[in-house]
Amino acid sequence: MSKEERDITETVSWDHIISLAKDLARQIESAKYIPDIILAISRGGWVPGRLLSDYLGIETLADITINMKVRTPSYVLNKKVLIVDDIADSGKTLKKVMEFAVNNMVKDLRTATLFYKVTSIVHPNWFAEETEAWIVFPWEEYNWRRKHGERITFRGDSQC
Repeated sequence: MSKEERDITETVSWDHIISLAKDLARQIESAKYIPDIILAISRGGWVPGRLLSDYLGIETLADITINMKVRTPSYVLNKKVLIVDDIADSGKTLKKVMEFAVNNMVKDLRTATLFYKVTSIVHPNWFAEETEAWIVFPWEEYNWRRKHGERITFRGDSQC
């Protein structure tokens, strides 16, 4: 994280995530794109992937972890695949997953992210919001606060 990003850190609420996911679903529907499968990038893409699966009525939802050696899964072969992540930050993760998908003979490949930074090496087909901030998602807030030395109190619990 650069100094500039530390200076503009934004914590995003669950309600905002839902609103962004609905916006993404509307964009994808407007483009008349119907994927056979949603491939959510672990771990940031899990929640947006699940929400898009529900909003778009796409029953086949899988995840992919890029820090492991991936074998060719038959579920992407000759399929229309929508890759979903929370943010296109550097774009390196999206690029790696896109290369994996192309190398494994998907029929059609599109990408969607909740947030997009113009500095990303990948421009997603759809994104809900452009940002320059370091985004702290609700599913990572406690971990982020711990890493930055903040004490965390859970409602009804003592400080962690």
